[in-house]
Amino acid sequence: MTALNDNAPTIALSCTVLLVLGVFAFTLLLTRRRDVDSILQADQEFSSALLSSQHALTLYQEQRGFVGSLRWQVYLAACRELCFYLLGTDQVEKNFGTRLRAAGRITPSQMSAVIRAMRLTSGECVLALQSLAPGSFLSGSLLPFIGLLGSLAVAMSASFRAASSEASAFQILAPAALPFVLSIVIMLVLLPLARGLERQLKAHEARLQLFPLSFANVLERVFVDHRQMMDDLPSVGELGMPDRPNLSLPPTASFGRGAL
Repeated sequence: MTALNDNAPTIALSCTVLLVLGVFAFTLLLTRRRDVDSILQADQEFSSALLSSQHALTLYQEQRGFVGSLRWQVYLAACRELCFYLLGTDQVEKNFGTRLRAAGRITPSQMSAVIRAMRLTSGECVLALQSLAPGSFLSGSLLPFIGLLGSLAVAMSASFRAASSEASAFQILAPAALPFVLSIVIMLVLLPLARGLERQLKAHEARLQLFPLSFANVLERVFVDHRQMMDDLPSVGELGMPDRPNLSLPPTASFGRGAL
């Protein structure tokens, strides 16, 4: 008890630092978990609205917005690119519905540009999700090292009092383990929260990367003309050699010398 009282200021300082860092990391984890939950909720609202819409461009025509939805960003990029090829503009004008019904279909090469726009937007959204992933600090992996430094500081403080104290070495150095033990306890609290957040982010990233493929299938069935527009032109060999004078066959070669 005497050794604990003698090293109380150092122990209290080390434990206070660990507690402050633990509370800060716990607060950030809860904040990021709330942000991810709001993104998932917004994506679910958008998916429900898209499934219940009359056609694929209804939400874009009505200019409905889904704040926080990453799938909405991919959908918006696809609709803008598609309307540019269908109507010549990506703006929703007053007669947008009439022009859309009268519009024809786009070619597969133009649809490839729509798919590239969706994949580019999807990649940007995945990067935004990855920025919410907890690092080594939020998962508590760095706290044991900080706790070890606190324990070393307590041990060094106790070693200076060892000469003038009658306590044994165990009684002097035992309090030095308190900061390290506290850091392990805080890490065990933070680690499950961080791992759960990582699993949630990875699952949402996988669903977000699959959305451009599924939505592209819908657009191809409705707006893409896969028919062959024209037959291939026959080759010169298939046409046969002409029997009249031309640039490659002068009159002397085609009609003979007596024909002149």
